[in-house]
Amino acid sequence: MKNKKNYFLLLFAALFLYSFNYLFSDIIKLRRSYLGPFISDYKNLECPQNPYIIVYFGQSNSSNTVRPMFSKTNVKSSFQYDWRTKKCFEYKEPLLGSNDFYSNSATPLVAELEKKIKQKILLVPLGVPGSSVLDWSYGNLSKLIDYSLINIRKQYIKNKIIFIFIQGEKDIDTKKSELEKLKEFKRFYHYYPQRNELSYETYGLALSNLYEKVNRNFPDAIFGIIHSTRCNSEKYNPIRNAQLNLAKKFENVKILGDLDLIPIIKPYRYNGCRLSPKGAKALSKMILSSLNK
Repeated sequence: MKNKKNYFLLLFAALFLYSFNYLFSDIIKLRRSYLGPFISDYKNLECPQNPYIIVYFGQSNSSNTVRPMFSKTNVKSSFQYDWRTKKCFEYKEPLLGSNDFYSNSATPLVAELEKKIKQKILLVPLGVPGSSVLDWSYGNLSKLIDYSLINIRKQYIKNKIIFIFIQGEKDIDTKKSELEKLKEFKRFYHYYPQRNELSYETYGLALSNLYEKVNRNFPDAIFGIIHSTRCNSEKYNPIRNAQLNLAKKFENVKILGDLDLIPIIKPYRYNGCRLSPKGAKALSKMILSSLNK
């Protein structure tokens, strides 16, 4: 009788543990789907010896905001660099260095580049949704650039590096310049500038400062710019012209694509601004065509 009782107790304990583990795993899965992935979900790899490096940064359309996620990335042998840990990982979305937790517009570009070059590709994703050129040039994100560049430079000073900056929507302006608005503001009142309204001059100075920061660390690198000013709006020429002006001044500054040409309707963009897979693939074709030239 006692053995029978112990048997049922053991059976009950086993069933309880099994049910608890099953329930706990479901809770973990639900938590991950809500919070996004953890770094433990990624496989740490030894960094490639002589990679072709792409630093991919800017605002929303350079970060992990492509929705729905790509069903297949078609990326087979490339790596991603995580600036937080200063380590290389398998190429797996969402990318570790960027914000948000969907797909990245760099993915179809990397997949196509794999077919064309023999070197291993190392992508350095740094995109931050909603960021201004002021953030990247003078603000906290300029510290992120400094930190990332120093770490990459230590390991890959002699490597081919391409910087791809996708930014502009945050800073569009259809009204008056900051100086004109400040002149009209009441004396002695607090003035809070609208950081999404930059003039040609202000954007140009900030972009030039960002370029010089990059160029000091990697004078042989290409500083690529993607025109990107449409967000449920028409293209904004002052920012586009400031970007063109920088490309005219320096031989290693190139306009690699024009995101403003991609329609702001579905299926190219899911909210009139951020890219869907079809829009991301169209952007990658532009960049690839420019790099081939």
